[in-house]
Amino acid sequence: MAPIQLGKLLLKSFRSHIRRLKAEANHRERYPGLTLKSPILFTVPDPSALVVGDNVIIEAFSEIFVIRDTPESPLPGFLTIGDHTEIGSFANIRAAGGSISIGAHCLLAQHVSIIASNHARRTEESFVKQAWRTDKAGVTIGNGVWIGTGAIILPGVTIGDNAIIGAGSVVTKNVPSGQTWAGNPARMIRAL
Repeated sequence: MAPIQLGKLLLKSFRSHIRRLKAEANHRERYPGLTLKSPILFTVPDPSALVVGDNVIIEAFSEIFVIRDTPESPLPGFLTIGDHTEIGSFANIRAAGGSISIGAHCLLAQHVSIIASNHARRTEESFVKQAWRTDKAGVTIGNGVWIGTGAIILPGVTIGDNAIIGAGSVVTKNVPSGQTWAGNPARMIRAL
């Protein structure tokens, strides 16, 4: 690589790093209890749509997407994360067309996805053009919940306090407090 091209590449990388540092400083000012580990995609156009407790950590390479108003759904997007909750790297949390509430003292491992809404299903038009479902939207996760690596939490699900979701599970139904669920689709494998 020619020295001029290398210099341009280094300058571009440096500018990108400065933009990321400025964005992180802005997030720290808005959400003092939140620690973001760079790099992270943090899309929250309306800061009032996100409430973060104290000592919350979101690990690197996660994507947090909180859109209050979207034309695809009349339901607002909102994300609440309780105190002392840690979200592992490569998480995918999408609060649009429904609210997501994650309790206090939760541990979400790497590659966990939480989706607040999904497209309706009508055969006469393509999925891309369909509005999002309002009858099955939002996700509520109680306090002290542990969600294993690669788990997917689908719209309309409530997970009770102190529940455990096994790695790679796809949760499509409500999980009562204190139970361990695993599988695809997830089912109870152990009660307290």
